Amino acid sequence: MVFAVLLTLLAFVSGGCAANTYTVCPDGSCNYTSIQAAIDNATVGDTIEVHSGTYYENVNVDEQLTLKGIDTVFGKPVVDAGSMGSALKLSHDGIVLDGFKAINTSSSPNAGIAVYSNNNTIINNTASNNFEGIYLWYSSYNNLTGNTALNNNLGIIVLSSSINNLTGNTVLNNSYGIWIESSSDNTLTNNTVLNNSYGICLVFQATTTT
Repeated sequence: MVFAVLLTLLAFVSGGCAANTYTVCPDGSCNYTSIQAAIDNATVGDTIEVHSGTYYENVNVDEQLTLKGIDTVFGKPVVDAGSMGSALKLSHDGIVLDGFKAINTSSSPNAGIAVYSNNNTIINNTASNNFEGIYLWYSSYNNLTGNTALNNNLGIIVLSSSINNLTGNTVLNNSYGIWIESSSDNTLTNNTVLNNSYGICLVFQATTTT
């Protein structure tokens, strides 16, 4: 009898700890129409799937979540900052950001994707037509893989940040392609940097592997 009660309690606890998945789409057919609203109502470990469409908001990811862009025929979901602030800001450790397009931000220090935290996975995103495309500030142990920085003033900026991996990113048609300043032990592997006024700039650099 006691054994059966314990099994019931364990099953209840396990079920209560399961992560949730929420959906976002602009037409109202999902759980939310706003990415930020979904984030504000999520808990640690949840997944937010954002469908194709344009979202006019400044998104601040302040919990350990997975945000996944879902291409429902119309391309990556677009986050348009409306020339005010950053489009996507990662302000908590351990976030996964996969498959978004970030556009139309205001000037520095705002960016299409602004990272102020550690141990994040930033994969398959596009940052275009911003003052700064993807910006890391005092951030470490992040993995940037397969992203595109296009038509920004600064493509990818790593500032006062260490031990980040930039792998297989494409950096095109920016004034400055990849700018790494006052940072150490960052690794750049198999990135494509083309048609920028300046390709890869290392400023006040400790150690970087390319």
